[in-house]
Amino acid sequence: MANPNFTPSWPLYKDADGIYVSALPIKAIKYANDGSANAEFDGPHADQYMSAQTVAVFKPEVGGYLFRSQYGELLYMSKTAFEAKYTSASGSVTNAETADKLSTARTITLTGAVTGSTSFDGSANVTIATTSGS
Repeated sequence: MANPNFTPSWPLYKDADGIYVSALPIKAIKYANDGSANAEFDGPHADQYMSAQTVAVFKPEVGGYLFRSQYGELLYMSKTAFEAKYTSASGSVTNAETADKLSTARTITLTGAVTGSTSFDGSANVTIATTSGS
């Protein structure tokens, strides 16, 4: 049975430089008396609170995108600007795109009743051939 409290992650988008952001187009905006607002989205995504400062600075509109930058900041872009800069990356992100090879390889060593070692640089899986102690 599906968890009724599960809220899926926002979809990923990527710019020409390979920078990923997660974003959703705004379906509706409900403003509060203090200048803050809640953005609503299509689908099972929870509403997103926007502070009065965020609302004043970005002036979000329905149809535009709220997104989290690669640094985790909540930002806004108009639909036209966002779709000109980002393309959908959902379902296409692989570990190879987001992970880096280690700049310095590391040695993994087993000691004790079973011994063995291997060098690991993050570019591929490794195995360790082991030897049983006496």
